[in-house]
Amino acid sequence: MRENPAITKSVLQKITSKTPLDIDPRAYYPETFGGDLDAFAHLNSADFTIYKGERVWWIGRRGHMLKLIPKKTTPSMTHEFDAKKLKAVEIGVQASSQPVVFYAPGVAPYAITQNFKVPTTSKGVSYIDLKPSDIGSVFLEVKDGCHRLFGALLSGEPYGWGILSPAIYNSYQDWLRANKPQNIYMAEEFNYLERNLM
Repeated sequence: MRENPAITKSVLQKITSKTPLDIDPRAYYPETFGGDLDAFAHLNSADFTIYKGERVWWIGRRGHMLKLIPKKTTPSMTHEFDAKKLKAVEIGVQASSQPVVFYAPGVAPYAITQNFKVPTTSKGVSYIDLKPSDIGSVFLEVKDGCHRLFGALLSGEPYGWGILSPAIYNSYQDWLRANKPQNIYMAEEFNYLERNLM
């Protein structure tokens, strides 16, 4: 069976394999792991909406959100994970007796083209393993919030939520106003956004 084309759980586990288990998640995310859900109550308003996963709730903006499915989501292609921070999220989510609340990570779509070159980090790690059948697919790159999202996925969360980059959202709105031209840069990504933005 083919491995997940995006980042695999085994890659994440390798990053955190030598990390001690006595990490205090509050050292990295004091508001999230402080135990007070009321601290986020004011954010469920016209400007912000809470998107609920199984154990993790993501704060975002209605109409700007994308569901992050692991097999189609990658970290920023050159992102270097801090193993302790990643493990802190994993441990914190697993240990919490109530929903864990995070601000949604910032994401951007990218289409896999014939000439797409897979980048690697400075340590030679590649977060995506493409096959010819992936050409034409759209993936989501986490630009900000990699530790939050991938730590939650490591904890067993089946998916997450991301908020579309404002610059891309504005370009997408321009594309809609221009009657959705298909012969422009990022048309494939904009079509994806039209089907999937929530």
